[in-house]
Amino acid sequence: RSRRMQQHVQDLFDQIGLEPPVQGFRVDRGALQPDLAFVAQGRGLGLQIALMCDHDVRYTCNVPFELLGCETVDGWLLEKAGWKVVRLPPHEWELILQDERVHEGSALAYLYNTLAAQGIPL
Repeated sequence: RSRRMQQHVQDLFDQIGLEPPVQGFRVDRGALQPDLAFVAQGRGLGLQIALMCDHDVRYTCNVPFELLGCETVDGWLLEKAGWKVVRLPPHEWELILQDERVHEGSALAYLYNTLAAQGIPL
């Protein structure tokens, strides 16, 4: 599921004319690997963004779907390395995509709003 979600996010970036995030990027000599990585240009600064297209095994099984400890540590380490970590939880993303009648704009709006809430301009 995570790979499908990563591809969908890359496609959304492409649709709005932005360079898609890179898959397979490695941080800290390969010890950390965000699902997708890109640099957001805003206010004259380049923000390194690690997009985590999470899948079910990164969260607890029951509501409220808490992030597992090892995933939390990975996020902290990415932040220590100078990255802004943005998580796209599967239980939210799947709600958007499960209804075939939902327009592609809903997924784009969700992505845009999630990034904007973190102070990341597109």
